[in-house]
Amino acid sequence: MTALALGVPRHWTFDAPARLLLLLLVVGLAVAYLLLQRRRSSYEARFSEVDLLASVLPRRPGWRRHLPAAVLLLALVAMTTAFARPRADVKVPRERATVVIALDVSGSMQATDVAPSRLTARQGRGGAFRRLATQDL
Repeated sequence: MTALALGVPRHWTFDAPARLLLLLLVVGLAVAYLLLQRRRSSYEARFSEVDLLASVLPRRPGWRRHLPAAVLLLALVAMTTAFARPRADVKVPRERATVVIALDVSGSMQATDVAPSRLTARQGRGGAFRRLATQDL
């Protein structure tokens, strides 16, 4: 099956593409985080004795230390992209389309200004629409 047959959009557009420039702020935050991490390493190197360094500094969590910052940056990218209002036109095959016909059955539909009643007239038009819509199937 092709992507179009599955309802997957071929390309995306944005209603407010200028808002994507805010992604530069997210990149700036990522660069600032990396610079702060390098600065942290230089502070660690100031200790003169390696044994003293091992006893003073807590055990490093490794990659898990960066996980909250990475999740925050990914969330900012997602929110900025959503703020740009993405849009995709998806063609839905006719046989997969759904039409819902709703009829008002309140007391006002019992009025006799349309013969025999509004409700009966609407039911007749709804049935005609259904027959017209399904005649090609």
